[in-house]
Amino acid sequence: MKTDTHRSHFTSILIRTAFILLAVLPFLLGSLAAIGYYSTYGRNKLNALLMVGLLFGAVYLTLHIKKAKVREAWIIAGVFLVTVAVRAASLILFNTQPISDYMDAVQAAMTFMDGPARSLETARFPYWGFYRITLTALFQLFSPSVVTAKVFNLVLSGLSAVGIYLLGRKITGERRFGLAAALVYVIDAGSILYVNMPTGEHIFVALFPLAVLLFLALFSQGERSMAMRSGMALALGVVSGLMDMYKPVALILLIAMGITLALTEWLAAKPAQEKKTRGKQIALHLILIAVTLAGFFATKALAFSAIEHYAEIPPNRHGVGWTLRVGLNQASRGRVSAPLAYYMHSQYRDADEDYETVNAQLMEEALALIEGIPAGELLAFVQDKFQFTWQSNQDFLNWATNTQAEGSLYVYDSEAVRLLGDPLNDAFLILSLVLSTLGAGYCALRRRDKGTLVMGLFILGFSLLLLAVEVQQRYRSVLASAIPFFAAYGLYAVRDGISTIRGLLRKKRGHD
Repeated sequence: MKTDTHRSHFTSILIRTAFILLAVLPFLLGSLAAIGYYSTYGRNKLNALLMVGLLFGAVYLTLHIKKAKVREAWIIAGVFLVTVAVRAASLILFNTQPISDYMDAVQAAMTFMDGPARSLETARFPYWGFYRITLTALFQLFSPSVVTAKVFNLVLSGLSAVGIYLLGRKITGERRFGLAAALVYVIDAGSILYVNMPTGEHIFVALFPLAVLLFLALFSQGERSMAMRSGMALALGVVSGLMDMYKPVALILLIAMGITLALTEWLAAKPAQEKKTRGKQIALHLILIAVTLAGFFATKALAFSAIEHYAEIPPNRHGVGWTLRVGLNQASRGRVSAPLAYYMHSQYRDADEDYETVNAQLMEEALALIEGIPAGELLAFVQDKFQFTWQSNQDFLNWATNTQAEGSLYVYDSEAVRLLGDPLNDAFLILSLVLSTLGAGYCALRRRDKGTLVMGLFILGFSLLLLAVEVQQRYRSVLASAIPFFAAYGLYAVRDGISTIRGLLRKKRGHD
């Protein structure tokens, strides 16, 4: 029994350490980066901060809602409709004509409606390629236009909010927590703006809560047949595989799930009489993990086959070299530049699209870039990348307002919109990161559930990944349905802190 106690204490330390690391990186350091950048704004910053503070105050009030007999269906419908309504206003106000990769995806999807067509870009960058094919299927059902892609984003945003609500209710047992987390997503300024842009990241965000819900159901203590659990494991693998095809970071989520399972099930203390069954339980979990991985890789294999069918050339299954070659390049500060992009494109062309060979060459070049560099310089480089990634949501606004479509109901001046919108956008970033810092600290003290730990490890793992690979501020969009939970926990921490202070004041008055 003493060994069990030691194991339980050790596991508790590991879980707390994970949440503390999350609180510091990226939330605390991200907050400091965002606050430092925010201080450079000349005007409107105070008004913007107050406005966003009021919005978070409204979300905070939801934590004080008393239990009411409201049907679950009405709550779900309300969350969905409010989310869609808020983002529909953004679509109308910023009737954006997508540019760059966003418009390329729409145009390629229209081309594929007539059948397969040789497309290098579709094959070279599979996560964009598979999104193009997804749009093709959508266009075959509805009108082949940018509007269809944007309406699809609206529906996905509503489903994301519903998923956040259901997952929040699941991990805490409280409707109001799920509602608070969903409302943080609803008012997310970057997400509101980004709904204008056709990209597979919206699908990733919508599938994220579903993946975590499947994980919780799969490894819950309830009595389920092996056939049912195997089906759920396969479903989790399929969902994760789809996520990875739209943004290739779902493997981080699967790793987070594995670590969580080890910490909460395998390393957790067990009563002495249950030790004989622990090996059997671990064996069962390993089988389910194997089924999940089989579903994950099978889904990706089918997706790659679809890309090859439409693009008429084999897809690039070796893209790590590209992102590391950019991410470790100090000259471009870890961001893609026109000369560097041209150089890497020429490598593919000269190698006759031999992706494996080019990937190996780019990997070798990427590692050579940091070989022999003093630790101080490397640290400064990583700090610069981190600062850029977390200091602002400006990237979302820039893409969402860059080019307005002709015939818009409302014509705006992009520079004027940015002058007003940047402080508001970044004020949300600051408050959400500060609250998430408090929330992660709160979880280190109060939470031990699998769902919260999975999300925390995913955010932490993704943040660490960005220190090595190519960075853009908009890459943080994949966290849109993960961060709201920690912001909601931050509101919990504020609520409990206020209650504690009130209790101390009442106690002091009683003594007086």
